[in-house]
Amino acid sequence: MSIAETLASTVEYAKPNLRRYLQGFTDETRVAQAPSLPNHVIWTLGHLALYMHRAANRINGCDDRPLPDEHFLTGDGEEGQPTRFDTESICFGSRPMPQTLIYPTLDAGKVVFNAAIEHLASTVRELGDGRMGDQTHWGRQKNLMSIADLVRHMIYHNATHTGQIVDLRRALCMPPII
Repeated sequence: MSIAETLASTVEYAKPNLRRYLQGFTDETRVAQAPSLPNHVIWTLGHLALYMHRAANRINGCDDRPLPDEHFLTGDGEEGQPTRFDTESICFGSRPMPQTLIYPTLDAGKVVFNAAIEHLASTVRELGDGRMGDQTHWGRQKNLMSIADLVRHMIYHNATHTGQIVDLRRALCMPPII
């Protein structure tokens, strides 16, 4: 298996891995938080989707490419809709809020997350092994890294936030998945 295919399939693995921990969450509990834990489920889905799209755009050299209109809008952090995330409510440094109207429904959040997975995975596949070593900048510090490292960073980012959902489930006394 090629490097690009390995990375793309690992990105895709976040879909079933994270989604299994969504069992038991509802539209009402999608904004449930627990003391000392940083995020809620719907914020996490939107946050991960936002940065996977941004990473795919960066890999394609299209930083100015707009995010999918059907999934995102840019407002003041309080303008989410039932099917779209307000980017300011889920970006780095934002704080998950308990108001359900700020965020899309749980089902819509899953759709947005899945689309971002597919966007990043297909971008990696299309690029192929020959470009995995190309350098790009990422993050507020504009760190220089290879495309392969950026994809690995997204994989780790997805895994980190999945772990936060596992902790949230435990804190909310939800039944264990594993």
